[in-house]
Amino acid sequence: MEQKLFSVLPMGQRFSLEAGHTYTGSITISNSINATEDFAYFVEVAPYTLIGDDYSTDFATTSAYTAITDWITVSNPTGILHPNEHHVIDFTITVPENAPAGGQYAALVVSEDPAAAAATEGINVKNVLSLASVIYADVAGVTIRDGSIIDNYLPSFSFDNHIAATATIENRGNVHSDAIIVINVENLLTGETIFPLEEEKDKFQEIVMPESTRFITRTIDGLPPLGAVKISQAVYFNDLVSKNEQTLIICPLWFIFLVTFAVASIITAIIGRSVHRRKVKKHLIS
Repeated sequence: MEQKLFSVLPMGQRFSLEAGHTYTGSITISNSINATEDFAYFVEVAPYTLIGDDYSTDFATTSAYTAITDWITVSNPTGILHPNEHHVIDFTITVPENAPAGGQYAALVVSEDPAAAAATEGINVKNVLSLASVIYADVAGVTIRDGSIIDNYLPSFSFDNHIAATATIENRGNVHSDAIIVINVENLLTGETIFPLEEEKDKFQEIVMPESTRFITRTIDGLPPLGAVKISQAVYFNDLVSKNEQTLIICPLWFIFLVTFAVASIITAIIGRSVHRRKVKKHLIS
């Protein structure tokens, strides 16, 4: 069974909800411009949960924060897309009167319609490829924003010209919050800004879900292959700020081997000369 290539936009949407109110939204499904076949799609609503501090995606586990799954209705969950065609899929969020305050999370998961696959291929096999548009919502009421920045780490030594800056953030509240991280890297010799590049933003943000801890990693490339840089990282979460600054030494293995070889050669030469002098001196005495 050939895997169908398609796209879903937007990848995420945010809603501020109130109990007893109704909200509408939409996603767009597009069949690839290079597609040679029609794509029969199926849209289903699934709970959205992130597991562990590395935030592995889970579309099966339910909790108090995924009740919104039952509040969402998709108006046109199935359809057929011709190559280079797109459909807008509308959905409605009907918030119950007794909806709890705080974060609510679900995903509109798009995959190949299993009924269409069975009809065209004679087997009931669902395409393994699926894409999701995540809904991040918060219901008005008594919301708690609490947490801590557990760690703000920068390396001080690296064998390569790329490193990983990390941060660990705990959210003890009942609603998601954004962690904003600003990184700057300067060449110690010239004072030139190495990172970020002019065309890149100097900060990025990640959502930290309620009652969870998130480990965030950002890879920094383009550092000098050999030398020293000054690197700083500022982490902002709710009203908290953590700043760290570090001098990073970049020393590749080949340079270490070269220095080691040079030092060993010098020591060997010194020892050799010393032994030679002793032999000459002993010969003269005798």
